Amino acid sequence: MRDRTARLPRSLLGGVVLFLALLAIVLLATPRVARIVPEDGSIDISSKRPLQLVFTHEMDPDTVESRISISPDVDGSFTWENRTLTIQPDENWPKGETITLRLESGASAKIFLPMLRSYTWSFQIAERRVIYLWPESGPADLYIRHLEDEEAERLTQTESGILDYSLSPDGDSVVYAAALADGSTELRQITFSTVQDRQLYPCPQNDCCQAIVHAPGGDRIAFQRFGFFAGQGGQPFPGPSSVWILDLGSEDEAFPISNMDHVTSSPNWSAAGRLAYYDDTLKAIALVDFENGLDAQPFNFIPNDLGMSGSWSPDGKHLIYASIVIQEDNAADDSKVGFYSHIYRMDVESGNVTDLTGEKVGLVEDAAPRYSPDGEWIAFTRKYLEADRWTLGRQLWIMRSDGSDPRQLTAEPNLHVSSMVWSPDAQMLVFVRKDQGDITQPIELWVTAVDGEGLQLLVARGYAPQWVP
Repeated sequence: MRDRTARLPRSLLGGVVLFLALLAIVLLATPRVARIVPEDGSIDISSKRPLQLVFTHEMDPDTVESRISISPDVDGSFTWENRTLTIQPDENWPKGETITLRLESGASAKIFLPMLRSYTWSFQIAERRVIYLWPESGPADLYIRHLEDEEAERLTQTESGILDYSLSPDGDSVVYAAALADGSTELRQITFSTVQDRQLYPCPQNDCCQAIVHAPGGDRIAFQRFGFFAGQGGQPFPGPSSVWILDLGSEDEAFPISNMDHVTSSPNWSAAGRLAYYDDTLKAIALVDFENGLDAQPFNFIPNDLGMSGSWSPDGKHLIYASIVIQEDNAADDSKVGFYSHIYRMDVESGNVTDLTGEKVGLVEDAAPRYSPDGEWIAFTRKYLEADRWTLGRQLWIMRSDGSDPRQLTAEPNLHVSSMVWSPDAQMLVFVRKDQGDITQPIELWVTAVDGEGLQLLVARGYAPQWVP
């Protein structure tokens, strides 16, 4: 009898241990959220930044999506890849707002086990920010600044400076061309969310890589590459350039996209994935559609003598560009201006071209057109060539996308405006300003609202601005 009672507690103990072991196995097998991006409590998040939830198991999508709530209410699309859910907002997250997401318990894995807990996390969207290179007169690095702050944050610390850069469409990374001590360059990528800085592409010795632009999906870049040659007195001078493509998500080598016998430059992607670049050999803007593969050849050429590839409309249906017009009746009167430039819009599918400047404005030098993100407006620079209205520098203008309602935003005759970039909400412009009357003065970065109000000096000696989305 004593033996039987002595064995009973051991049996019960063994059963308890077995039960706890089985319970632990079940608990470990139940799905959980392993990682959330951005992390809870993150600040200064891009307004275009997609959200990612990484689960420990592959999930039943419907049971997850039906249990997600976002505050403030923002519509978005859900995309699954194995255990990762990506939420892309249909419109930008509201600037300066705190976004809170909640995933209720009960979502099921494909193995039918449910999530036993809920998750809640928050992050803050950044206010308007501008990224730029500084200073103009020495080795430059990348800086970022909120419009409301007086101090800028330094993003890179290179030894020999940065030649050029491109911000990814989601605002989470930058690809930049870093100058090296031996005179060559390398393309590097810095990712803000992971604080990672890595080499993407070592430009060959004695070559320079710059004019970087991201494809709309952010998965590849196009850039311009050229070599240097020894000129008179041994001074190096740049040789012919070519446009190359690099896939950021693979280990494939970069490759040129055009005939290497042609001099090409100034790549520019459309939202539809088409690429425009300038073919100096043909004196034309070349248009390439990569829908049928990255070895596609240009499907159209637009004659142009200015050496720039223009600006795509947000929907990718139109390309706007400046082009020189020669006055045919100028030979009899040398006092007249021999040429001027207008802004033209081309329908990519039909090839139809419209003069957006129009013939009623007189002799002008219109240049550097840029579509607003909503496609409603075009920013450009204008300089009158007639003697009574002539100015030393080009002024900042905007007009409707059909060329109507032109408006002048700056009126400083000696100051020259360039490098205009629209804010993601199409409410502001950042631009470079240079005093042409006193070239000893440094260039400056300025911002203005589209109504011309709120003109603000951002930083002296800064250049190559981009808005962080």
